[in-house]
Amino acid sequence: MLSKVYIRRNGLNYHFYKSKEEPDLFLFKYNSKIFKRPYGTLYNKDQVEIAQIKPVKRIFGYKTEFDLIAENYAPKTNFIENVSFFKGHWKINVGDTTFDFYLNNDSKASIFKNEKQISSITKDFVEFFDSCDYVLETTDIDTIFYQICLLLAVNFGNTNEESAFTIDLGNPLYKKFDKNWLTK
Repeated sequence: MLSKVYIRRNGLNYHFYKSKEEPDLFLFKYNSKIFKRPYGTLYNKDQVEIAQIKPVKRIFGYKTEFDLIAENYAPKTNFIENVSFFKGHWKINVGDTTFDFYLNNDSKASIFKNEKQISSITKDFVEFFDSCDYVLETTDIDTIFYQICLLLAVNFGNTNEESAFTIDLGNPLYKKFDKNWLTK
């Protein structure tokens, strides 16, 4: 069964909800302090902290690896890594399960679980005043936590606060989005 999660980004904070009338399922807040490495905190609908996402490695200022610390969701710290900057490919291994996140060339993204696509993410083509909406459609709602954490790591610290609007033209190097993924 296909489930939808709506996502609203305001600046560096993200709100996740099942419908626009319902309260947040999750809330993500970006934290940056002088002389400290930035990190993000994910809260559940009761405003209880459930995870932290911390960049641990950078190459030329680009974040390439993250620690996902979520004691209630994962038995240990999990590692989110950028497999290929040029292909927009990220992954996380959770036990015997591998989740792969691919940016696509048309303001979309795809998430795979053990090489089978389980989700698609559609993003606003135009962002106004550092605000953007996403829709995550998934056939595996049980793993929504890891899907959201991948999305947050890929977009960690990205903001367009200096612009009144931004147009996302995509990247021709990224994988083409498979419009028929649900039928496979």
